[in-house]
Amino acid sequence: MRRLRWLIALGGLIASPAFAITITAAVPGGTTLAAAQAGTGRSATAVDTTTGGYQLVVTYCVAGGTATVKTQVSFDRGTTWVDVANSTKSIDSAGTVCDSVSILAPQAVYATNVTVQTGTVTTKAFFAARQQ
Repeated sequence: MRRLRWLIALGGLIASPAFAITITAAVPGGTTLAAAQAGTGRSATAVDTTTGGYQLVVTYCVAGGTATVKTQVSFDRGTTWVDVANSTKSIDSAGTVCDSVSILAPQAVYATNVTVQTGTVTTKAFFAARQQ
């Protein structure tokens, strides 16, 4: 199991070139990761859940087209990215359609990555924080 984790991390290093990303604190009301993203690639904003929380829900909305979107996680503040298991969603829409992925007990930085796109994609993260 330990070797598998290292292989996954190494695969993320090779497959994910580093680039500038804005990391913002997660808030319960929602954080927009990509507003009207018109091309493929990682969202311009990532959400930081390292303060701890119960759940992170990431929504993917596509207007007038198709898109394949996935959520990615970084444990080193955006240098290395690895796909979150079972987070890839393919959406096909004549209007606006949304889908989502839920992550229990998030403890890292999360972003979205659009790999296929013909419509406009908006992604947003909603965070359920622990009560103090």
